[in-house]
Amino acid sequence: MLRLLLLFSVLCFSVAFSPKCGIGRASSRGMLLNMKNPVFDLVPQLHFADGFVNSVKSLEENKFVEHLVSKPVRAVVPKEVIHWAHPVIFSALLLGLGLSGLKYGVDIKKFREKRGVSQAEYKEARKIHPQIMTYLMFTALIGTASGIASNLALGEPLLDSWHSVTAVALVGGLVGQYASGNWLESHGNQNAVRLAHRVFGMGSMTLLFLHLATGLSYAFDSSKTH
Repeated sequence: MLRLLLLFSVLCFSVAFSPKCGIGRASSRGMLLNMKNPVFDLVPQLHFADGFVNSVKSLEENKFVEHLVSKPVRAVVPKEVIHWAHPVIFSALLLGLGLSGLKYGVDIKKFREKRGVSQAEYKEARKIHPQIMTYLMFTALIGTASGIASNLALGEPLLDSWHSVTAVALVGGLVGQYASGNWLESHGNQNAVRLAHRVFGMGSMTLLFLHLATGLSYAFDSSKTH
């Protein structure tokens, strides 16, 4: 199960950096860099991610989705609510959970390095940190679904901004962090896995802040066109 979760993390990153999504393609808003993708040059097998991207593109163009989702939602819910509900709610949730998880993760690291964290603080951090990061992972997954729903309702592209790139990469990072943490719990302390856990954790926090920044920028930018 943990290996499948780690494989899912790789899939998320390969989708985020697919030539047809994000960094590998140019955005209609001019937000993305049009540059060659080194991940796909190194591991050509990861081109299977293109199938996912193509599926998303077909979902955007599906008239069934437009008539049964987009138009009914716009008829009932004001556009301003659809537009701002996702960024406001999930900015607060992700930022609160992310900073809390980061704080307890740093406390665990400090205790192992004997840097001013008591035994009681360490025990509290060991208990709370995995719980918060699990909540953060599932909140990010729900937030991804919410973002997809709001974009479909507003008739906006799903994979055409830095915000979508960081969303997919963030989910992959959080799943990798969760899987590596559970591996440590079940298999004991392994330096390579602990290093991977820290890399996933710090990478996820970096992606989280980038995701929030690009999301708010995207929200204010696209609000001018509604």
